[in-house]
Amino acid sequence: MEIGIFVIIGVVVIVIIVLALFFNKDARVKRALRKAPRLSIGDFTDGAVARLVGEVRLLEEFVSPLSKRPCAHYHIKVEQKKSSGKNSYWSTIIEDVRTVDFVLDDGTGRAIIETGQCKVAVVKDSHARSGTFNDASDELEQLLQHYGKSSTGFLGFNRTIRYHEGVIETGEMVAVFGKGQWIKDSSGKRQLVISKPSETELLISDDPSTVN
Repeated sequence: MEIGIFVIIGVVVIVIIVLALFFNKDARVKRALRKAPRLSIGDFTDGAVARLVGEVRLLEEFVSPLSKRPCAHYHIKVEQKKSSGKNSYWSTIIEDVRTVDFVLDDGTGRAIIETGQCKVAVVKDSHARSGTFNDASDELEQLLQHYGKSSTGFLGFNRTIRYHEGVIETGEMVAVFGKGQWIKDSSGKRQLVISKPSETELLISDDPSTVN
């Protein structure tokens, strides 16, 4: 009987984990991008809603806080290991997400991506740790101080901290789902602008499964 109960509990835990992975924000964004019809910028008609794939070009100087990479988007998450009785867990002490407008170049043309209302699924590819016998570097300490945090506790002992960052960086291949509108720029040339469709958000991802 006890074995049967443990099996049921195990199955329930697995189902919960699978459902959490399937329905989290990043998974939904990537699924929607993979399903969306793809158009090149040169073939985009006024008012069309579709997926574009191309390289990122920056409109302004913007760098990520952890890896200092020029980018159009960053998502940084910093977690501290804490204890409760005999158990330990990771608690988020910093989470910061920012996105700026950028240009997408797919070889047939360029489009301005307006990111005012967007959802981004970014690959977190920059990681670091600090803790016991592993002092935070000057760069990590400056990062923590920027957000009003410190790598050490009240008595000066190192906190156990891990750092994760994902960016949409310049030159990177990304997929964008949005609504296109052709406008004339200051020189009179036609310019495609991609913004959020009326019934959903603008979607962006650098996950390899979305750019094929």
